Amino acid sequence: MADYERLRDGQLTSITAESIVDLAPALIKARIMRNWTQKELADKLAVAEQQVQRYEATQYKGVSVERLQAVADALKLRVRELITFEPL
Repeated sequence: MADYERLRDGQLTSITAESIVDLAPALIKARIMRNWTQKELADKLAVAEQQVQRYEATQYKGVSVERLQAVADALKLRVRELITFEPL
């Protein structure tokens, strides 16, 4: 709950995702940081509010990369990727 309040109150300005799997929770956090409801995000994406509810309930499981990018774009997120290779 404290994390939610820090996100909502604007105390955090960036989110770190350490893997591709972390992208979904980052999108949810970003929506909260924008103080947007699921309905507001749905309106920006031109989908039903229930669709955003499903996305978030399933942590965007099965959603295409293009849809993830559309969500990031709607939220006005700048996503930077750093790909590092570890020794074999």
